[in-house]
Amino acid sequence: GNKMIENPKQTVIDHNILGCDYIGLGSMPDLFNLNISDRTVVDGFLENYGSVMKVYKDHGKLLMYHNHQFEFIKFENGQNMIEYLAERTAPDELGFTVDTYWVQYGGYNPAKIIASLSDRVPCVHFKDYLIVRQKENSVRMAQVGYGNLDWDEIISACEDAGTKYALIEQDNCYGEDPFECMKKSFDFLVSKGLDVE
Repeated sequence: GNKMIENPKQTVIDHNILGCDYIGLGSMPDLFNLNISDRTVVDGFLENYGSVMKVYKDHGKLLMYHNHQFEFIKFENGQNMIEYLAERTAPDELGFTVDTYWVQYGGYNPAKIIASLSDRVPCVHFKDYLIVRQKENSVRMAQVGYGNLDWDEIISACEDAGTKYALIEQDNCYGEDPFECMKKSFDFLVSKGLDVE
């Protein structure tokens, strides 16, 4: 995050080497996430990253913001941070890498969030949300198609929103082989008719 502010043109050069048009932030940078429910914190982010967005736009790149659950904390006016960011930026300035698991964890419907950000979600992280029963009911990250999310609805929303890349992601495999987990997700998406690479 700080590298983007200090030298945005260098991050453009770095991404050109990889042939990548999307330059991502994994979440709100530490400088701004002290009190994420305060809109002035988000205003500070927009002020500091406004020049970064412009440099990226001028070089054919797009700054991408990846959500977790805290972006869905509601401000006093009922709006959440994703809505606030989208309202204050143009589609060619800021895109959103929607993470389906974290949207659900934040209490929102992933397909509806994707639809609300139509044409701003070229990349979506496909991660399933599994309800598990242990001593207490809890949730886990799961292989795509092996949890509780409605993938027909999510895939349809992505198609309608112009999503280019569905990226399988599972931060924790809970002792299972990560490559086997990836294969399960891959095979599920193939069964749904997705073009896979």
